Amino acid sequence: MSREIKFRGLTKANNVMVFGDLIHCPNGSHRIIGYEQKGEIPLDVDYNDFNELIQSSTIGEFTGLHDKNGVDIYEGDILGGYPHGSVIVKWDDQYACFSCYDLEEQETDYGLFGNILDDCKDEFIVIGNIYQNPELLTSNTNQS
Repeated sequence: MSREIKFRGLTKANNVMVFGDLIHCPNGSHRIIGYEQKGEIPLDVDYNDFNELIQSSTIGEFTGLHDKNGVDIYEGDILGGYPHGSVIVKWDDQYACFSCYDLEEQETDYGLFGNILDDCKDEFIVIGNIYQNPELLTSNTNQS
């Protein structure tokens, strides 16, 4: 299975979600270089001018899947369309895959690779993410 590797995160400067390649800096910080800027950067410039300093706790990786509307599904997304309410996409170290968790952080039967979510992804929709839409974490309603 081949998938596009890309990331997103909230900027430290203005709390805006940006998408692109993740850069791990020697000082422990993280930056994301945006896709619209790739290929346009001269080799002799300061790369800090072409990327965004990111809040490390908000970094999420693209899962390789899309919801029923074609929207990319990222780690940290909140998905509607689950029969028992919304779910959160998280990385599961034990099984080395992305999985879905209910709003109480309990794992569901919907892992993203090799089981039912991959088969049912056309029923799910991205309704927000845990960083920009915390109000969705307290509402366990089925949104479609």
